[in-house]
Amino acid sequence: MKVDNQGRPLTTQPTTAAPARARVDNQGSAPRAAQQDTVSLSASSQLQAAEKALGNVPVANADKVREIKEAIAQGKFSINAEAIADGLIDSVKDLLADRKAR
Repeated sequence: MKVDNQGRPLTTQPTTAAPARARVDNQGSAPRAAQQDTVSLSASSQLQAAEKALGNVPVANADKVREIKEAIAQGKFSINAEAIADGLIDSVKDLLADRKAR
């Protein structure tokens, strides 16, 4: 699916299959009329299918969350404040760089 700069799907025209060629049957009678098949998918149906597929994906890793909860409850969970601060600073730097690039 093609999208514009804001991530919205571009509208597409329905696809039309090439017309079937006329055939002569085994008795040599006149050619039959050609048939045409058309297929059209709307952007909304494609988005609905994607949303349905993503609806089954968990937002967080349940096993990891359970491990952290258990560690906190047992008093074994340690926090590295320096690593958290470094990560936050790196995130802000990335956000600022993205703004300048626009």
